[in-house]
Parts: sequence; structure tokens; C-alpha cells
Amino acid sequence: MTMSMLGNVQIVVAEANPAIVSGLRLMLEQWGVGGCEAVSTRTELAAALCEATPDVVLFNIDLVSGVDEIETLLRRHPSGAIGLAADFLTSDWAMQDKVPILEMPFSVDKLLSAILSAARRTGKGIASTVGEEVRWPATASQR
Repeated sequence: MTMSMLGNVQIVVAEANPAIVSGLRLMLEQWGVGGCEAVSTRTELAAALCEATPDVVLFNIDLVSGVDEIETLLRRHPSGAIGLAADFLTSDWAMQDKVPILEMPFSVDKLLSAILSAARRTGKGIASTVGEEVRWPATASQR
């Protein structure tokens, strides 16, 4: 069921760690994602986004760490960007209310939920099939 729903979804993974990229790519392939491009540097990410408009961008916040870079990414992909964080984010992280974050380690279900949610918002018309939605970062008052 998930495979057919993700068949038209194009994803860019921006992650410098080859082991994480390999694991993400394997999961995305098993889910039948329509296309997946992996990049490992800011320059490669910028080039990939100039060449195509993916439905979802999974990006390591350490790779795209500057507020200006993330805001540029969000202007181009306002609802299809999902941050991946290896470290716990503090409540004063500048982008806390602008981008959903999956803090590592995250479950396969959370990743799938985040991708389905982002793909729905980018116009793929995918109905929710996973009970758990991606967690938007909590504001300081919610922590």
C-alpha cells in the first residue's frame, strides 16, 4: 500500500554521513519512492535544488546549519523540507517553529509519517495511513 502511494514522490537526501544515507536510501527504496537523490555537501544540495524541484528534502541540520541557508531552503520547499538532527535541539534553536525535525535516533514509522505528511502538503494527494504525524519542534513554552 505505501509503495504505490510514494511512487510519484521525489526526494533529495542531504546528509554527509554515508552510513545514514545508505540506510535512508534503503528504506526509501523499500517504500517505493519514485526517485531519490543523495547529496553530501551544501554545494551539491544547492545544485540539486536548482536542477529539480523534489517533493521532499530530508536534510541534516548540521549540513544546512545556517539560518539563512535553511530559510532559503524553506522558501523553495516551504512544506516539503524535513530536518534531521543528530543532537538534541535547545528551545532557542532559531528555526524551531519553521521546519519539522526528526531527532536521531528516530523510528522508521516517524520517518514514513514525516514523508507522507510532507508529500501531502506538496500536492501529492496522499491520504494519511500512519497514525503518528511528524513532531514539529516544541516552542520554549511547550518544553
